[in-house]
Amino acid sequence: MRLDLSLSLSSMAMRRPRAPSYDADALALFAAMSVQPDATRKKLISDTIVNLKDTGAWSLKDILYATAAHHTQASRLNWKDPSQYMLTPQNAPVFTVDRGWQGDGATSYLGSGFLPATNGANWTVNDASIWMWTTTNSSDANPDIGAGTAFVTALVARNGSGSIEGISNRVGTTLSGAVASSVGLSGVQRRASGDERIWKNGVQIASGTAAASGRPSGEFRICGRSPGSFGTRQISFASAGASLIDKEAAFHSAINTYMQAVGAA
Repeated sequence: MRLDLSLSLSSMAMRRPRAPSYDADALALFAAMSVQPDATRKKLISDTIVNLKDTGAWSLKDILYATAAHHTQASRLNWKDPSQYMLTPQNAPVFTVDRGWQGDGATSYLGSGFLPATNGANWTVNDASIWMWTTTNSSDANPDIGAGTAFVTALVARNGSGSIEGISNRVGTTLSGAVASSVGLSGVQRRASGDERIWKNGVQIASGTAAASGRPSGEFRICGRSPGSFGTRQISFASAGASLIDKEAAFHSAINTYMQAVGAA
């Protein structure tokens, strides 16, 4: 009987489910959340971080926000370092679970406290990119994300002429490329002083040769651009850092997988 009992206990131990294993950066993110996500969401977040690391994009980011989240506090956390640059809503932008934040086009936005000229590690004068995902299909010339004091970096998912507009680390005329919809992942990148490009869902749609001038000293904002532009589209994701040379399609795939899982795509 002792042998049978021993074998029975051993069999039970083998059948006991193992605790899920999460990426270390995902664990740090969970620890910063005031309301914990369920196991399915935790796995999704961890898998997304691993995917971003596998693409090589994770290490090139200074800040990264998945604002399409299960809770308002979680939506404001910087995935790259939850102890820094938490988003702060100003003038009542609207949060929707698993969709993100939406401004009013007049005064509301989310401030990050991240100053590209001061805090940028990966974001440099001649190597920079900003990215955003919106669920809103609309035409609005106001910037959806960006920063701009003296020098400007900003992104408009679709303006009144039906084009993405972007500008990176300079002043002057924006670069643009025609798009059928504002929904999805948009980005503007500077790969070198005279190499500026616009991207939509992992595909390059425009390029320009305007030289860089300098990094913005104003804070990076979502649902607008510092110091005084305000957008109206719902923002589900935003990030900033260095350019993603030859990683753009894989980056889009990783973000698209997350957005599909939460229902924002």
